[in-house]
Amino acid sequence: MILILSEVGDVMADIVCQWLFFKKEKFVRINNEDFYQYKVQILSDKNGFEVMLTNNVHSYKTADFEKVWFRRGNFYFFKPEKILYSNSKIQEKINEHIGFEEETLVNFLYSVLMKKPHINNPLHYNSNKLISLNTAIQCGLKIPNTLVTNSKNVLVSFFKTNKSIITKNIQDVILVRDVDGYTIGQSTQKITNPIKDSFWYSLFQNEIKKKYELRIFYFMGKFYTMAIFPRKEVLDFRTVDVNSSECLRMVPYNLPRDMKIKIRKFMKEMELESGSIDMIVDTNGQFYFLEVNPVGQFHFLNKICNYYIEKDIYDFLKVNHENK
Repeated sequence: MILILSEVGDVMADIVCQWLFFKKEKFVRINNEDFYQYKVQILSDKNGFEVMLTNNVHSYKTADFEKVWFRRGNFYFFKPEKILYSNSKIQEKINEHIGFEEETLVNFLYSVLMKKPHINNPLHYNSNKLISLNTAIQCGLKIPNTLVTNSKNVLVSFFKTNKSIITKNIQDVILVRDVDGYTIGQSTQKITNPIKDSFWYSLFQNEIKKKYELRIFYFMGKFYTMAIFPRKEVLDFRTVDVNSSECLRMVPYNLPRDMKIKIRKFMKEMELESGSIDMIVDTNGQFYFLEVNPVGQFHFLNKICNYYIEKDIYDFLKVNHENK
């Protein structure tokens, strides 16, 4: 049996599940939104711990699962109602303690499932951007000149050296809810003078003049790459509506062999079986690594380039019934 930990609305998980249905593979998909329906029981026997996942209809042993796809899903233990104390420090300590207890349970479950053939590591869903940039350099990949600082003087010096610079989040894009739903609160921004006297630690890079951008989905050593050619200069592709008249030209792309070697080394160092990688090719043909998202969306890349990535994911997840 196959276990898929996902979330409602994940299109690629939906498509892979369609393959599993079609091929009559036994699988269980648990979405983040549905995990509250499950109870977890851990019981020891002579062979170690046996873990049970039970809802109102089914009961599964982790031993039943032969392969696992960690596709954005997590285990959640819904905490009991907070015990109210007149002493706020005692209440804070108890809530903190319950959080540590939950973390221990979740990490144990992950350790059990990670011993099976699997895709991704739930502890690496949110890959540290600074670690990935540093690792990219060590693996022979170029990155834009990068600075993290909260000093105006240091930034001014960096600005003078690089002439044109941009800033982006050190880690995650902030999402802000408004009356129309979620909106991106901060995308990549160009830095112009005058520079503010005071600011929080921020990530700055020299602006690369793009010939085109690359969106790469990496899966178990394979590359599925799309080149994005701008119709006009775009600083952040995420701000473009791909369904609008501003839509950029997007085509399948074959990475050079040396890039594949370096990226495979990078993904191995980062301990990632799959991930969505962003790169830029400048006007001189130089490749620059920007970031990797271990659980990034790749449905649009798959659809536009006719890659059928879901078939390759299915081929990994399918269970060999001939030996049963």
